Amino acid sequence: ATLISAQSYRFNAMIVGERGSGKTTLVNLLAARLEEEGWHVAQFAGGRFDNAADALLNIARSAAADSSVGSETAGGLVGREGGDRLEVAYRALAGVASALPDRSVVIVDGLAPALVHEIFGRLRDEMWALQLQWVVTGDVEDKAILLAPPADAFFEQVLTLTPLTEQETEKLLAQRDPDGELDARVRTLISERSAGNPGRALVLARQALVSSDPIADIDRGSVIEQIERELGEPAARLADDLARNGPSGPSDAQLLRRIGWSRPRAYQVFQALQRAGYTEVSAERSGRAGRPIHTYRLKGLA
Repeated sequence: ATLISAQSYRFNAMIVGERGSGKTTLVNLLAARLEEEGWHVAQFAGGRFDNAADALLNIARSAAADSSVGSETAGGLVGREGGDRLEVAYRALAGVASALPDRSVVIVDGLAPALVHEIFGRLRDEMWALQLQWVVTGDVEDKAILLAPPADAFFEQVLTLTPLTEQETEKLLAQRDPDGELDARVRTLISERSAGNPGRALVLARQALVSSDPIADIDRGSVIEQIERELGEPAARLADDLARNGPSGPSDAQLLRRIGWSRPRAYQVFQALQRAGYTEVSAERSGRAGRPIHTYRLKGLA
């Protein structure tokens, strides 16, 4: 409702939320609603681009493909040598924009934050001049980059997707599981462990449906996801091994073979988990002279 109202006032909107919070689902629903109300909507999925010029050119292509723009205009959207490539891409978009209906919205979903800022910051006044309306999504942790001046003035409406309550998450799960295949206790645990993130809740639900021990898998999955968000993929991989195979340490030859690391590399990642408070460490004597063997146990599992 907030976004529909923003469009009625011709406001440009920025939607931010953590990964899995529903940004793409929301803009898809917005596009459908706006089209029902007679708006022309062009949607662009961010993808990976090395520079703002390529991204802007592909936005122009998306807008041309989603409109009644003639083949001559759409076919002319090719890079040209010489000059500022971003300026060239902007002129291509301006040519498409001039042929679009008056009530046109361009939705840009998932573009890299630095490129969003370059397009709507460096070219802020030029983008205003196109007389288009924009809805752009981004991760909440990148908000400072996305809305750094002068881009902050471009987006009159900024909407932050907040976490669902546990009750809302259970309602979501019930809608996705009308036959009640998930045990009520499992649904409650998913609602607690997903921290209000609908994408994370659905991932845990899918894991639970195919698991022989859904409670244990939900415990492990939620902890591993949190570790990956905070410490990265290597730490998550090591934590997952600890969860599946039990306590271990950097001198464990079997663990090193499983994950394909050297002992110094394993020690480095074990230390990262320890510093972040995800493991408990104990020292054991092997009965021989020398330093004790350190064994790490993953915390946070039932």
